[in-house]
Amino acid sequence: MGDTDANRVRLEPWGEDDLWLLRLHNSPEMTAHLSGPESEDQLAARHRRYLALESGRMYRVVLADGGETVGAIGFWE
Repeated sequence: MGDTDANRVRLEPWGEDDLWLLRLHNSPEMTAHLSGPESEDQLAARHRRYLALESGRMYRVVLADGGETVGAIGFWE
C-alpha cells in the first residue's frame, strides 16, 4: 500500500449519533454468520456499550474525500 492509500480513509470516534450505522449493519445478509440480526433493544444496548468504552476503542470509518461513512471498526484486547 502506498502512502496515498493510507490517506483515503480516516477514523472518527464512535458518537451519540452513530446508532444508524449499527442498524445498517444489522441486515440478515450482514449478520448471516453471526447468528442473525439483533432486535432494536439489542442494538440500543450495543450502542450504549460502544459509547461507554474508553476512548480509542470504537470508530466509524469515513472516506477522507467527501466524508461518507463506509463502516465501523473496533479494538479489543
